Amino acid sequence: MKRAIALIFITLWPSVSMANWQARASVETSVENNVFRNSDNEHDIVSETTLSLSRTWAWKPWSAAISYEGSYVGFMDHGSHDYLFHQAGMSMQRNLEHDGFLRGGFRTAMRSDGDAYELYDYREYQLFIDAKLPVNDRLTVFTGYHLRQRAYDELDELDNIEHRLYARLRHTSVKGLTLTLSSELGFKSYQTTDGSESIITGSGSRSRKIVTTASNETTLTAGQWIKELNATRPIIDEKTGLRLSVVHRSNFGDQAMAISGLNADQYTETDLFDDPYSYESLELRGMVSRVLPYGVTARIGFDYANKDYQDAALDAIGNPLPGEPMRRDRQYSLWARMEKSFTVNAWHTNLNLYGQYRHIRNSSNDSYYDYRATSFTAGAELNF
Repeated sequence: MKRAIALIFITLWPSVSMANWQARASVETSVENNVFRNSDNEHDIVSETTLSLSRTWAWKPWSAAISYEGSYVGFMDHGSHDYLFHQAGMSMQRNLEHDGFLRGGFRTAMRSDGDAYELYDYREYQLFIDAKLPVNDRLTVFTGYHLRQRAYDELDELDNIEHRLYARLRHTSVKGLTLTLSSELGFKSYQTTDGSESIITGSGSRSRKIVTTASNETTLTAGQWIKELNATRPIIDEKTGLRLSVVHRSNFGDQAMAISGLNADQYTETDLFDDPYSYESLELRGMVSRVLPYGVTARIGFDYANKDYQDAALDAIGNPLPGEPMRRDRQYSLWARMEKSFTVNAWHTNLNLYGQYRHIRNSSNDSYYDYRATSFTAGAELNF
């Protein structure tokens, strides 16, 4: 009820809709029958409230922006897992011909949990450079470099610096087919200890919490190369679209520090829940979208991921399986979403209402990660 009153108040508040200011407020609630995505099958209702504000400036051929976004995630039955997430950023952009640009900036983020799970608190800083370089009317090159530092308040051994370098080539044909070929290299460096002792205590997935004793420091680097091919095109008519993509991840370097399953409090995929550096994969995705009468947009999609992890598969009590095979997951996900936008007052505030269904089947040789999960989500978003 409090969130509904807040949304009504924000809708009627015109002052932030001045030129060069943008604001957004959203409320989302998900009914989850397996909120932590594991074999325990715990139910919960998860709500997320987000407020964001941004300011832009423009003086040809330059533009600049600053932004802030704050989110509160609350669990109805697992209140000790509630947390706050803040992020802010600033950027400067040099506009080029044919909608091209060179952009650079800085972002920072912070996660803050309650006393029971402050283990997962971290601070993050990121520098980025992105470029969009049109070659001609149909061919565009995108490229960039991102540098991110993450520091955990308690899990010092998981502090890391990540480098990401990407290039993307997009081609649009006269028949509306758009092909995008992407390549991305990621490097994650961990400052850890050499010959240190690991102790398993406390909380987390299967009651795991890693604690290390001080020793000689060394640097471990995990690397990943991501290749993606994406195709989109209209089908049947202009109101119906199809998107298909294939993603391949391959690892190199020292994967010893890449972790999955330490954080059991999240229903979303984060570094501690399912670090992308901890597995190699082949992923397939498909989506069909359709604009229905009265401006309603409907989407239905299917995702598949074949994941090979770097850690051993365990049985139900946490012991390695006979032969000590590595963990292997096959994940299937079916989802559907409907949304509708409205203009709700004289200041042209935009209200977007949406609902979504998702079913996940994760088949794994590690019994803890062999599960099914279904969620129903409803949300409202105001942009002004």
